[in-house]
Amino acid sequence: AGVARWRKALAEALGEDPGASLDRPDRLLTMLKAFGATRRLADLCLKHPVAAAEALTEGASSVLAQAARDLTPLSNGVGGADALYGALSPLKNRADIAIAIAEISGAWSAREATAARADFAERLIETALAWLVRAAINRGELAASQEDGPVTGVFALAGGDFAHEDLAPYGPVEMAIIYDESLFAGPAARMAERAFVRVGAELREAFEGKPGDYPIFALRTPFGSGVNGAGLVESQARAVANLAQASHNALRAWMAT
Repeated sequence: AGVARWRKALAEALGEDPGASLDRPDRLLTMLKAFGATRRLADLCLKHPVAAAEALTEGASSVLAQAARDLTPLSNGVGGADALYGALSPLKNRADIAIAIAEISGAWSAREATAARADFAERLIETALAWLVRAAINRGELAASQEDGPVTGVFALAGGDFAHEDLAPYGPVEMAIIYDESLFAGPAARMAERAFVRVGAELREAFEGKPGDYPIFALRTPFGSGVNGAGLVESQARAVANLAQASHNALRAWMAT
């Protein structure tokens, strides 16, 4: 029944019958398995029927490449966490469909699927970080040169399954964003600290969504609880100070990975 609804949704999206190419026994079996896998995957296939069809017929790489191209202009996006979630979520959903179908069909191994998921997560974080830092600059909270882009002196460290390219569909993504506080002096330094606390909070809100939403990824950080973004963004000085504490062996081990 789910596959039949998907075929109908696909025909409506295309404005025509999708044709017999989707009736091949191997492709039909793949979609039956997809609808029997998880409710989330079934919902996503009905929400993005064209992405599922393209993953079946053209391959997952085609869907992922288009999603990556659609990510590029979002670095210049505007708005808060809700707007960022609204922009990233459809692209993540299409990527999830493509990766799941590639794995279910046997086209990709589990290792290839998790590596592709980690690679796309990296692109999502890079885009989200550029979006939020640019927003802080536009609000006058950060003063930064545009010559090298809006995220000069800001970078993300990956840990856990994210670092080992063994990422599950929901994560968690273990990460820490570090910024170089030496780029800001005087009053600008205090403003920058507040701005980056806000960046961490908005990043978490954007990735985890609101209750009832499918999260993009759950976020986790070794520098804090992650609640309201705590610890997701740290200055270089505080990160080094934390690493120097004798009691923080677990943090040093995480950094070493």
